[in-house]
Amino acid sequence: MTTFIGTVLKKIQYNKAFIKVIVLNNNQFCQVIIKNNMFTNDLKNGMTVNFIGEWDTYKNKAEFHANEFNILFIKKEKILIDQAINNQKLYIRSVATQQLHESLNKLKVLPVQSPTIVSNWVKGNTNPLNVKYYGHDYNLSISNMMYHQLMINSGMNDIYEIGKLHREEKSSGKKKLSEFTTVDISRSYKSIDNIMEDFEYLITDIWKCLKKLQLWEMSIVDSVSFSKISYESLLKNSGQEPFLGSQLTKKCRDHLNNNYNSFVWVTGFDVSKRPFYTKSNGTIAYDTQLWYRGKQYIAAGSAIEDQFDQVIKNMRRRKNDSSLFQPYLYQLKKGFPPMSMLAMGFEMLLSHLVENSFAIDYAYFPRTEKSEVF
Repeated sequence: MTTFIGTVLKKIQYNKAFIKVIVLNNNQFCQVIIKNNMFTNDLKNGMTVNFIGEWDTYKNKAEFHANEFNILFIKKEKILIDQAINNQKLYIRSVATQQLHESLNKLKVLPVQSPTIVSNWVKGNTNPLNVKYYGHDYNLSISNMMYHQLMINSGMNDIYEIGKLHREEKSSGKKKLSEFTTVDISRSYKSIDNIMEDFEYLITDIWKCLKKLQLWEMSIVDSVSFSKISYESLLKNSGQEPFLGSQLTKKCRDHLNNNYNSFVWVTGFDVSKRPFYTKSNGTIAYDTQLWYRGKQYIAAGSAIEDQFDQVIKNMRRRKNDSSLFQPYLYQLKKGFPPMSMLAMGFEMLLSHLVENSFAIDYAYFPRTEKSEVF
């Protein structure tokens, strides 16, 4: 016999012989089958019950068949099933985070932590959030990549980071958060293709883990796969003329959405659209973005330019103020080892692994325009 404790959320007449009860156990939903001939107590929503019985499967779904149960506690306030379903999404995040740590450990990479309050050197295509720090103007970090380059240059060859980054946005939207979680992997003497393989491994492990969960009114995507297309081929196949912006156009996204069922790497962008530290052959960057079909890209990264003179040329071409990057340039001039790195939005990933969900569903306390938290 197996015993577990859960909170009753919903009672459903199963058939003449059985009653089904939807139970919440540690934010995971369970279906409990109770024989009518032992159903002497009228179970109601909010009751905490000790169930004794055995697990079974019915139509590929796990069910707990109770031989007996005892009411332990009756809540005064009714538990709202909508709130319980929302909490289930946070449970999904917790389970995915646990699996993420286990998978990263198997990749033999070391955890690191980049600073949160940083100077103006983080400014790029997306503006960071400005803060006052000891009376001076600073920013909340929007990328850890330059810090990872310095760490690797100091001898930390294979590293990862699970951290918080921030955008200068008034509020969180459904698909993008103003405060979000990044998962970064950086390695020395590895190509960007090697880091892409690392992320395919991580995402597949997380998906397999989530598929084992017993979810209520939610489902994990049936499969995950990874394809690859070059930026040049994407332009040609979608009928898109070369463009000035750094983000893919609607034509490009529609092509990805119509021709791929899961994740797709877009590689080899025009280097003029990439950060100054991106390695290239002069015109084509050794970089990538990971898209879920054409809906959203959830990860981006590149090989890192290790030649000082080339970085200076890239800065001048992009009109970057080199005075902001003196500590970085000082280290680069002494010599960087070859390295590659890639960063992924964790909430974005979950929103595409769980059907009909959004990034904001996996933020514990999302910042919104009209509802401040703390």
